[in-house]
Amino acid sequence: MKYMGDIMSSVPALNGDGLRKSGRMKICHLGNYGKNIGDNAALYNIRQFYPKSIEWISCDLGKFHERRNDFGLVSAMIKELNSTCDAFLIGGGGMIQGGVCNRLLTGWNLPFNEKTLALIDKPIICFGLGVNLFRGMAGLSELGVANLRLLIDKSALFSVRNDGSRETLEKYGSINQIIDKVLEVPDPGLIFASQKDRKSVVKKGFFQPAKNGHPKINKHRNMSDDTRVFLERFCIDNSLISMPHTSKDFNFFINKMGAKDLVKNWREFKPWLHLLSEERYLDSLGCYRELDYCVAMRGHGQLISCGLNVPSISLSTQDKVFDFAMKNGYKDYVVDTYDQNDWKETLVKKTEALRNSKNYLSEWYDINEANLKIWRKEFLEFVDATKVTLCIND
Repeated sequence: MKYMGDIMSSVPALNGDGLRKSGRMKICHLGNYGKNIGDNAALYNIRQFYPKSIEWISCDLGKFHERRNDFGLVSAMIKELNSTCDAFLIGGGGMIQGGVCNRLLTGWNLPFNEKTLALIDKPIICFGLGVNLFRGMAGLSELGVANLRLLIDKSALFSVRNDGSRETLEKYGSINQIIDKVLEVPDPGLIFASQKDRKSVVKKGFFQPAKNGHPKINKHRNMSDDTRVFLERFCIDNSLISMPHTSKDFNFFINKMGAKDLVKNWREFKPWLHLLSEERYLDSLGCYRELDYCVAMRGHGQLISCGLNVPSISLSTQDKVFDFAMKNGYKDYVVDTYDQNDWKETLVKKTEALRNSKNYLSEWYDINEANLKIWRKEFLEFVDATKVTLCIND
């Protein structure tokens, strides 16, 4: 596997071709903005490692989805961005998606195909993209795979996050043929300026839920009404408040047991919306900084807790959550709803162990703090490679 440490000697410097010779460099930063605390962290965390002189142009992927990635409708947007910006940076976040995105006219989540890529003559950097597939849903379509390969070939640097995304891409034959061009980097949601100190005991925790708008996805998450009632009871028994990452997460609990006041969102919905901005995104992570531990369902719930050194149990309903845990040494701190018949009992026991077993808690910290050192080094190596490619001087 090709990691960042292997590539610095072969980074493609672009000699400044197409880059601004004077004035502020402008980078078009494509991602999902203002909808998900996790995506916001993955996007905005990247920017802190570049000079403040760079002007970031936030380009929301939703604007392309409104036009179904139709070339006739999005070509003017891409031409304008290409003419006004010096480079394109895509990610982070789960930007490689199939499922319902296969219905878009490019055959996948992103608005790129042969025609749209031909409109771009500025360098493209793909930064820690996630392959975000859902159980029970279709993977990448044949057209989507073909267009993903075109993006990989067009990119000056192409990287995916360290949650099994690269291994998933290897399963697609035409991508596997060029897999050496696909680098693996830590998800930007793992990299923060500071982390919490380890605690000898954790007492106050929170639950980070995951609700999807598609019934089939919720079904294959094994999130039946009975399961959600169980998780409501689990939160009551463990005095866990709820930490939504998306607006859909506010509706995770059925509230059959009158737990509305106990299982309470740490922010009400309207104030929460105001946190989804670059200026306030760090405030949106208040639960991670203010409380001791978490039980996380979403991928970035899992990743941010690790990045901030907050002990966590991952409740996996997606392969990416389970794969990250197994790939990075957290096999004893993940519970999967898919193939564990006794997962509810296991979740209760692991959560209790995190609070009551000093050894279990200490081992989580040992694993995580060792990972943080490695992740930061690999992340900064990739940042340095992008700076070489884009001729950016600190």
